[in-house]
Amino acid sequence: MDRRRLEGLVHGGAVRLTANSLYFLDAEGWENYQRNRRRRVLFALSVVLSLVAVGLTVAWILL
Repeated sequence: MDRRRLEGLVHGGAVRLTANSLYFLDAEGWENYQRNRRRRVLFALSVVLSLVAVGLTVAWILL
């Protein structure tokens, strides 16, 4: 697995590090990680759609 991706999963709480340096997938942490990821995507989409709507409104007013 790519090191950056693993570090992101550890930082996000989806993967845990044991005392003997082994990694394991935390089911509850994975669900939280996925939920937060979906929220970020939906937020980004709402920002993009809002900017497109503003752009179209301004273009319509100027025409």
